[in-house]
Amino acid sequence: HAVSDVASSNATVNLGNIDARSKRLLAVARMMGSLAPDQMLEVLAALNNITFAPLERRLLDVSTRALAVYEKYNSNVEQDKKPVHLGYHLANWLRADAKLSDQTPADPDDLLRRWNVRVHEVDWGAAKIDAIACWEKNSQPMIFVNRNGIHSRNIGGRRASLAHEICHILVDRSLYFPVVEVLGGVLPKTVEQIARGFQAEFLLPRSTAQKLVSNFATVSEAMNKITETFGVSQQLAANQILNANCPLTIEDRKFLNDLARRSVLF
Repeated sequence: HAVSDVASSNATVNLGNIDARSKRLLAVARMMGSLAPDQMLEVLAALNNITFAPLERRLLDVSTRALAVYEKYNSNVEQDKKPVHLGYHLANWLRADAKLSDQTPADPDDLLRRWNVRVHEVDWGAAKIDAIACWEKNSQPMIFVNRNGIHSRNIGGRRASLAHEICHILVDRSLYFPVVEVLGGVLPKTVEQIARGFQAEFLLPRSTAQKLVSNFATVSEAMNKITETFGVSQQLAANQILNANCPLTIEDRKFLNDLARRSVLF
């Protein structure tokens, strides 16, 4: 699918220091801005040691169906085409495909295990990068989660980072983003907006947030239940409650907006 609105990069790196194989790697990442050259080389050194397995039928099948859902949504002239709404739509499709009810917490780790997508925990110095998914043409993708990432250093942020990468794995592998450009901050904004909407809706459907808010006397009590049950951050929960158009008092809305503004990526 075509994507526009590419963010520019401020990072420069000596390509002579990068192995030729790393230049051929394709990737998407959950990160804030671009990495400094030394941070980029640290990540590339780790990625250069990867041995990729051939793409497996199970992942190919689900990603083919996800792309069909994507294209159908985009072809419907009556649909609101905001990228975040496409992310919501894909997440709800995947939850249904995985037979998850609205009240069932999603388990990104389990889903990736079922697809035989390996997840590696790493300790990179670049806090800007939470996770990166990479692959070669016709290979199984692989995910690296940075335990020092701004978001991925905690449980809720790690789960959101994996959900973010799941979206990329399903619908973005055909877009061919060179890893060097991705780490340099060159990634279409639309692609990231879709993945952010997906990660939020996959972990906490707005319909679920709405129901839980209506079941508690206060928004604060609902927030505690949501974060505990669904393993999400307060920021993600606040955003989903706001996006669910729940009836809220002025005070509740201010409380949620303050939480939501803590992080644009939750």
